[in-house]
Amino acid sequence: MRYLPLHFDLQGRDVLVVGGGEIARRKIELLLRSGAHITVVAPDISDAVASILQEDIHSLNAMVYATDFLAGKALVIAATDERAVNEAVSGDARSAGIPVNVVDSPELCTVTFPAIIDRDPLVISVGSAGLAPVLTRFVR
Repeated sequence: MRYLPLHFDLQGRDVLVVGGGEIARRKIELLLRSGAHITVVAPDISDAVASILQEDIHSLNAMVYATDFLAGKALVIAATDERAVNEAVSGDARSAGIPVNVVDSPELCTVTFPAIIDRDPLVISVGSAGLAPVLTRFVR
């Protein structure tokens, strides 16, 4: 077992999402269900991302990622289609001791997102350390 299965309480905690497109939107929707306060940073933020983050507790930053955005974050997610940016985010988060998920790059992650069955209050997660996402979705 490479990853210890945990359920992470993000209610009211600050999370950084680097990326502003469809990949980021899917992670943001999941984070919103957990009650996280989300900061998005990306040169281009899609209308879909902007429309779901309209509350004052969230922050949209149409700019290039910088290490300063990590301050005070409980979790970092890199959701860009640029390998160099994802690698930089992963390295910076690791150096800062912040759990990091890089979408579709398990080798850059310290945490992964499982397939989730949510029947609140029961939540079941099925994970494969990011190595078999199709299989985890099938099991779900």
